[in-house]
Amino acid sequence: MRWGGTDSMRAAACVLVASLLAAPSAHAQRGAQRRLTPKTEREAPFTRLVWQLDGGGRSNPVGVGVVGGVYHRSVWEHDPAKDFDSKYLQLGATLQLNPSYVQPGAYVELVPFPFLVLHLEYDVQAFLGLTTGLIRFASANEPFGTNELDRRRDDAVVGLAQRGFGQIVLRAAVDRFYASIDNQLYFYAYHDDSPYLYESDFDTLLERRDWLYNGRGQLALDLSSLDTPPITFVGAFYERTRAFATELQRQRVGGFFFYEPPRGWLGFSASRIFGQVGANLQDRNREDGWFGAFGAGVDWAQ
Repeated sequence: MRWGGTDSMRAAACVLVASLLAAPSAHAQRGAQRRLTPKTEREAPFTRLVWQLDGGGRSNPVGVGVVGGVYHRSVWEHDPAKDFDSKYLQLGATLQLNPSYVQPGAYVELVPFPFLVLHLEYDVQAFLGLTTGLIRFASANEPFGTNELDRRRDDAVVGLAQRGFGQIVLRAAVDRFYASIDNQLYFYAYHDDSPYLYESDFDTLLERRDWLYNGRGQLALDLSSLDTPPITFVGAFYERTRAFATELQRQRVGGFFFYEPPRGWLGFSASRIFGQVGANLQDRNREDGWFGAFGAGVDWAQ
């Protein structure tokens, strides 16, 4: 059994960055930090400075987003054969832009062992009063499906929210198969007097102070013939989201793909194309509905 490895990092990137487009937010951008980094021939210890940009769109619910970031990584252990950073400490910042809000964030990420990723992040969401960014609800029992949100677009208000979250990822690979379990716990604090508010990233309702759990398990198959790009991954996932105070829960399954062109494509250190499609197993507003997300991203390394 292999823990981590170049292939597993690319697969993790696919799932987590695809989540960005399924719900454009910084929670997927931190997943982007764990993808295969621009190639290096150096021996550990060393440091990396990498700039990143990802963007794309989603359906059911509809959304678009762009997220940029920069990180500084102190690498303690590196596998030059697979070009894989197996132990490191990373500090980074992100900035997400979408029609609903502007979100700056900062995070720290620790990989003490190749199979374990620990992540802490703090974000601020500045809502623009547009689309479905920040809509107030009087009850957690009110519907907030596509039709309801479309009718209430003019009700979106300007506002501010803070959120912090922790994340634990366990990952491993055997032969061409990669598996991971990703657990995320969020705390939201809205600067608003409404008892309930629409949260567009996870498509749910939250109280002004609320906790939210998001968990995702996935299995991927490496279709590539070499350890170096171009790389192609396909896989399947199961995802569960639960808002604590409102007791709203969503479960869904789907498939994803990830393609990494050869290094140096269009002059970038690394690039990628990714997407996912799936179906809702349990969702009060979108049960039996299909969803999808597609996007692309690039890295610049210094």
